[in-house]
Formats: sequence, C-alpha cells, structure tokens
Amino acid sequence: MIPVLLGSDKTHLTVFAGDKHAWPLYMSVGNISSKVRNKPKWRAWALIAYIPIVKFDETRTAVQTAYQARLFHQSLKRVLHPLVEAGLRGTRMIDSRGNQRLCFPRLAAYIADLPEQCLINITGPKVNPSTLARYHDLGDRIKHPARTREWILSEISTICETVDPDNVPAYIKAAKNHGLNGVHQPFWADLPGYEAEICLSPDILHGLHRFWRDHILDWVLEMVGSGEVDKRLRALQPVVGMRHFHSGIHSLAQWTGREDRELQRVLLAVIAGANEVDDKAMACLRAFHDFLYLTQYKSHQDATLRYLHDALDNFHKLKGVFIQNGARRGKKEPIPHFYIPKLANLHLYRDHIIQMGSTPQFSTEVTETYHQEMAKKAYRSTNKKDYEIQMVRRIDRGERIFLMNELLSYQKDTITQNALRQHLMGSVPLYEETLLRLAETAVQQRKTREGQPTVMQPARHQRRTEAKSLTWVSTKPHRSYGSLKEVAKIYKLPDLEQRMEECYRVLDETSNTNPVWLKAHVWHNFHIHLPTVQDDQTLAEAQTVQANPPSNSLPFGRRDCVLIVENDEAEETGLQGEGFIRGLKA
Repeated sequence: MIPVLLGSDKTHLTVFAGDKHAWPLYMSVGNISSKVRNKPKWRAWALIAYIPIVKFDETRTAVQTAYQARLFHQSLKRVLHPLVEAGLRGTRMIDSRGNQRLCFPRLAAYIADLPEQCLINITGPKVNPSTLARYHDLGDRIKHPARTREWILSEISTICETVDPDNVPAYIKAAKNHGLNGVHQPFWADLPGYEAEICLSPDILHGLHRFWRDHILDWVLEMVGSGEVDKRLRALQPVVGMRHFHSGIHSLAQWTGREDRELQRVLLAVIAGANEVDDKAMACLRAFHDFLYLTQYKSHQDATLRYLHDALDNFHKLKGVFIQNGARRGKKEPIPHFYIPKLANLHLYRDHIIQMGSTPQFSTEVTETYHQEMAKKAYRSTNKKDYEIQMVRRIDRGERIFLMNELLSYQKDTITQNALRQHLMGSVPLYEETLLRLAETAVQQRKTREGQPTVMQPARHQRRTEAKSLTWVSTKPHRSYGSLKEVAKIYKLPDLEQRMEECYRVLDETSNTNPVWLKAHVWHNFHIHLPTVQDDQTLAEAQTVQANPPSNSLPFGRRDCVLIVENDEAEETGLQGEGFIRGLKA
C-alpha cells in the first residue's frame, strides 16, 4: 500500500497590482518520514499540475461558482486517472534496494484550506466538509456523524433522480437542500479506497491560527479594548528570541502565521488582571490555547489525547461568555450564536491524529513554502504573456538539471570513494594524491551546501551528535575587567566574589588559586541549542539568553529567566532534558 498525499492552494502571482493567479497541485508519498517530507530542501513534494482558473461568461454568481467547481473536479479526475488502474490492479515499483514490489496507491490525505475542503467533498460554503453538521450545527459541543463517501454519492444519486445535472441552476437549488454544491461527478468517485471523512486533513495554519486571529483575538480586543492591549504589549520587556510588539498590533500592515504564534505566546499574560476579563472568560481562553498547543505536538499518548479532548470540551462549555459580555460581534451588532465553519472542524483533530498521525505534518505551510519556487519564481521568469506554458517549461527544465547534477554528484562520490579505498590499499600512485584530494574536497563542499555532515561517520553516531545539547558564547567577550570586585560593583552583584569562589572550588578542588584576583571576562549573552520536547533526535531553534548590566535606559539591567532541569527524570507528558550548566562544566 502506497499512501499518496496531495496538496493544493490558490496563490497570487502578481504583487501589489494585477490579477494573475496560479493553482498548483503537489504530490508526495506518506512512506517518507515527515521530518524529510516537509523540508523543502529535500524536494519530497513534486508539482504535478496547475489547476486551471477560468472565468465563465455567466452573470449569475452561483452558476459561475458551480462551473468552476465542476472544472476543478474534471481536471483532477484527468490528472489522477493513473491512480485508478494502479489502485485496483496494482503497479510494480522499485524500492531503494532495487527490489520490485507490487504496490497499490491510495489517496490518503489531501492538504487544503477550508474553502478547498468544501470544494473537494462538494459541500456548500456553510457546511462542514468532513461531518454532517449543517449551518445551525457548527457551534455544537459534540461531534456530528462523519460525511462518508457512500453518503455523498447516495445524496448525489438522489438529486440526479429528480433534477437533470445539465440544468445547472435547478441542480444547484436541489443540491443546496442536501448541503451540497453544484458538482455531480466528484474526481474521487472512481478512486479506490478514498475515505472522505479522513482524507481531508485538519489544517493548523488556516484552521487554528487563522481561526484564532479572526475570532478569538477579536473577542479579546472587544472585551479589553484595542488601545489597552496595545498599551500592555508595549510595556512588555523585550526578550531575545521573542517578538516585541513595540507599536502594538494595530500598526501591523500584514499578518502572517509568525505574528499569530508570537502573539499567542503572550496574549493571556497580557490581558490577565483586566477588569473586563472575568474568571470564566480567562478559563475559556486558556482552554482554547491549551488545545491550540496540544494539536501541534509531534507525538501523542493517551494522556495527551485526553488533554486535547478536555481542553476543547472546556472551551465549548465556557464559550457562551463571549456572547454574554458582548464580545461576539459583527460589523454592526452582536452575534448571538457560534455558527462558525472552522469551529466545527476543531472536533476533527483528535480522531485524525489517532487515524493518520500528528497534525503538523499535514499543515498547509508546506504548500505555502513550495509556492515560492513552483509558482512565484517561475512566473517572474516569464515575459508575462502565455505565462502558464513558460512556467511549466521552466520548472521542467529546472527538474532535469537538478536530476542531472544529482547523477553526476553520485558518480563523483562513487569514483572518489573507490579511488580513496584503492589509495589506502597502496594500489594508486602517489602523484594522484592531489587529484584525489581535490575530488574529495569537491564532494565535501557539495555536502556542506546541502546541509549534510562532511565527516564520514556511522549513521547512529550522527544521530547522537545532532541531538546533543549545545551551549556557546562568542569568541570575544563583551567586556573585560581587572577583577571580580570591579565586575560586582558595575553590575550591582554584591555577593559575586563569594559565589564565584564557591563555584571555583567545586570545579577544581585541587587548585589553591583565589579566583577573586583573576582577571574577569564578561559576556552579555550566550546561546543554547536543545532537543525538542517531542523528539529528542531533533534540535529546536537556538535560544539566546541575555544579562545586560544596569544603564541609564535600563536602571536594573536585563536578565532573562532560564529554567534548568538538573536530572533525567521528567513528567509523564514527556518533558525531558539535561541541564546545560553540566555541559559548561565538561
């Protein structure tokens, strides 16, 4: 079984002006590890088609939308036609060891935002694409039954018995009563093994972060006041590694997922203590943020899945407070309900994690990243006339060049390794040493550009090296002083000499040197690189810790807080690590 992954997202090609768009369709394979698959440098996603974007000569908006939806499904039906025969009878493929295997590809997941999910499962715009929840059910606390493939095809058959699909206006009206759109031949109808309720993966970027920005943040600003939130954000102390909104959030010209994440880290602390935010509202907001972070775990246990369910249940139980205090508002008046399509999608995350794995690997951030190379750069290389054909040719040419370079590099690596082996055995003349050294240098330079280790080590040793905790400072200190006494006076640390003497004796018990008289070098920051909480084989982003001396602008200096785990024991949730102080001792 070969799990096939698809991803698509419509994107702008022009900047600031123009109406040029592209709709790339990407494909990958679920057998590839998500660590590799979702890194653009490994090129694990392939562009297989550009979905046509056509504007029909139709004045009625509903009919125009139905035509475009039908064109989408007909296009994908043609592109994915090879999967039908291969899925039924199988196709022979060669694995990494050269063995032939009979494989049956299945469309396992389709990564898309909510409008495209509705388009794929042919549902209306105010209907949940993966469950039977209709418009008035979107805010329910419970999850509704799944929208299965059999149910959708049965509803289409029922509609076609009474209405001719060629009569598009009449078909649209009849389909709307069943919660469907104007498509009567979905592309997945002939795909073997397609499961409509599982294939559409919940999305973190649009389904969580964008929902948080469009709704949760708006409710907070309505309660506390936008001016008060900006004032509190400006009052926060800047911390290295975290975004400081020195002008508030209303001055932001453009929002991205990065701004969402940075504001989510501090929002609850910022609004804590505000008179307008009571305990019930704070508990509801905390429950949603717990759910937001739990869904982004890269691995789960029964306990974390239970936390995920409880957090969402608490949010639904308390969300009515935003209607009671008037925070749930439209442009003109309060809204007395929670009929939000993305809100119903929150019920899908837990079940999808159990069936398909962790949610981050199915985020639309992957397709957004590939847009730069596969769409935007390709468009900029054209003359803007008949650009679709030029874009395809440019991408095809780039892929051929990449594969040729890979082949040449592989051959060079093989020749170099064989020559080095023969040289070590004494079968290569000495005058070839220079050529061999140059060839080896070229191979290592290529590996350096690709981010691979240049030293030949066993794979097991490489994994241990990559996951090792790192702590480092700059080569040159920020300040140098004559003695610790001078440092203690400038930095207002009266017990520095005593503490350093105790530390020095612990580190070197055999030495009789008094550290008080040693020359002191001071660094104002150092860097920490630790493994992630969820995966000890992957290093998280490097963090910078600052400790600046007192000054006119900072009378008390600036000291970042650091939590240190001094033993290997941890909670059941998986928080593990080792103190970086011990690394400094070594």
